[in-house]
Amino acid sequence: MADPTPTLTPLPPEEAIGFLKAKGYRVSFAWQDMWQAEHAHAFTVAKMMKADLLAEVHGSLVKAIADGQSYEQWAADIEPRLQAAGWWGRKPMVDPADGRAKVVQLGSPRRLRIIFDTNVRMAQAAGQWERIERVKAARPYLRYVAVKDTKTRPDHAAWHGTILPVDHAWWDERSPPCGWRCRCTLQQLSARDLERQGWTVTENPPPSDPRPWTNKRTGEEVMVPAGVDPGFAYHKGKAARDAQAARLLAQKRDALPPALRGAVDGPGGEPSVPPAARAVAQAESQVLERGRDTGHEHLVIVDATSGTVIEARTDGRTNTVNPSTEAAAQLADPARRLVVVHNHPGGSSLSPADLSATAHYPGIAEIRAIGHDGTRYAASVDRTLPAESLATMARAARRAAEQALLDAVVTGALPAVEANRVVAHAAVQALADAGHLVYTVQASPSFDQLLADRAAFLKAAMDAARLAIGRTA
Repeated sequence: MADPTPTLTPLPPEEAIGFLKAKGYRVSFAWQDMWQAEHAHAFTVAKMMKADLLAEVHGSLVKAIADGQSYEQWAADIEPRLQAAGWWGRKPMVDPADGRAKVVQLGSPRRLRIIFDTNVRMAQAAGQWERIERVKAARPYLRYVAVKDTKTRPDHAAWHGTILPVDHAWWDERSPPCGWRCRCTLQQLSARDLERQGWTVTENPPPSDPRPWTNKRTGEEVMVPAGVDPGFAYHKGKAARDAQAARLLAQKRDALPPALRGAVDGPGGEPSVPPAARAVAQAESQVLERGRDTGHEHLVIVDATSGTVIEARTDGRTNTVNPSTEAAAQLADPARRLVVVHNHPGGSSLSPADLSATAHYPGIAEIRAIGHDGTRYAASVDRTLPAESLATMARAARRAAEQALLDAVVTGALPAVEANRVVAHAAVQALADAGHLVYTVQASPSFDQLLADRAAFLKAAMDAARLAIGRTA
């Protein structure tokens, strides 16, 4: 069958926005100063040595992706701001690597184009990979797609049509973009798609044919695959996922009392990744991936001391999953420190049943729920409070929050799906405000926006929940 030009549906920008928005800042003199996957952790613009200016450009790019701005729209806004800040044209600047003053190119139309193009494409690649991972059970193949015109690199044109499994190592060095101004992308396919198009999985993918390249900033020589620009030979989606996991670990470490931080710090005081934290992060990814594939709740129980997985299971239902009898016996052991991780297909926060189980099982150190939009909820309960008292308050807070928003749902002022998320979050937050548990939320961009848009409803639900907690305490 002829190779038609694929119709690629634009991704909703939520994942791309979240990836770019979560980055920190790092000043750099040259593009070689940050290498490959480091760009998934921090935002930089070569020779932009002021953090406040970096933050301004970073914010403008986040807004551009969120608003769907073209390069021309973004440049028309940011160019006068950079000129006013003095970051424009050719100017002398001291290179921190050798302490010498050099005349360098700061802002220019060409540089703006590269800044916009590279950051937007990297963010889109990270967002696309999140979706690829989410549906890879049903669509397990990827196809390399090049824009076949006179501007296309010969290697990229040769790779066009390469079809390999999602997890094939070939993508580790060739996940687009594969160079400056690269316009290539990936097309995700099911077995039925292959059959319909008459395509087959590529038996012998193009070889790497690496060539040596020396980083003039560090003197380090690395091997770069043919057809890939230096600095682009890494998996953009996996790097984004690993950066997100590292940020989550750092947040959890920073939330610990100072006396406990040493347990997760490396020898130099830097955060390390102990086996238990790594196992919990893997459990979060596992329940999210499997839940998105099946639509069911999935459960993983991890020993917070050793990192051992105690159990991984599902009951095949969309709104509940229970531990086995054997795992329940370990959850009941007060000497254990277990983390219970499960997914919530509807995206809502921890339920009264979640909190009740946490209160009744003394071996649970923390319970976590992962919404299918990427929001993560976690709670640990006050063990000085009788388990039944907390369970009663959790149920009462949820009922009161639901009642407070009932009229809005009935009249259509608040969609039921949104009301469920607002109610669940309000009830747990009210319990946390009352000091009965420790509650943390890492919200997805969509949940952040929902809470902002429905602030009045959230307040009403929380006020009702607080009153109910006060009456039942």
